[in-house]
Order: sequence, then structure tokens, then C-alpha cells
Amino acid sequence: MNFISIYLGAAKDTFHFLYTYAVLPVAVTALNIIRDSNERGEIYVAEPHVRDKLIPPSKSLEWRRWQEAVKFINLNESRVCTERRVINGVECSVWRWIPAKKTGWQGNGTSFF
Repeated sequence: MNFISIYLGAAKDTFHFLYTYAVLPVAVTALNIIRDSNERGEIYVAEPHVRDKLIPPSKSLEWRRWQEAVKFINLNESRVCTERRVINGVECSVWRWIPAKKTGWQGNGTSFF
């Protein structure tokens, strides 16, 4: 039993290491590109365009990291909306940045206490 728990712990640590140092930096950089495109007035940015900015064809071995980063963004990031669009005659996934609403005063949060 002890060997199994050590093995499972090592697998968990390896997975955490992979996500922390390989996938999350790619996801964060992709989010920055998406947000910056929104700030420049672009409604959406094509997923392949972001990929090509981050991973040049010469580094195609990093494709797995990219796929994990896309999965992370699509599942966990509420500020990004994923859609399908036709761009130059080719259907592809696009990301659209959803900026935070500029909210005003919403009342006294402690008025009921």
C-alpha cells in the first residue's frame, strides 16, 4: 500500500508541475493576447492566430501544451467567450474577451446587518 501512495503522490506532483510551469504560462500569455486585441477594438481573435503567435511552426512539439492551455481557457476562464466564425472562408474557433462591467454604486452592503 505504501508504494501505491508514493506512486500516486508522485503522479499528482508531476501533473501539478506540468500545469504550473508548462500550461499556465501559455494560457496566461494567450489571455493577454485576447485582452489586448479587445483593447485595440477587435471584437474577437482567432484561436489559430493566437496559437501561431505563441508557438511558431518550428516548435510544433509544444502542440500538447497549447491544447492543454486551450482546454484550460475554455473550461475555466469566465472572461473569454468561445465561438465559431468563418474567417477568410475557413471556419475556426475564435475567442472574445468579455470585459468587466463598469458598475456604479449598488447600495450599502451592510444595510441589512
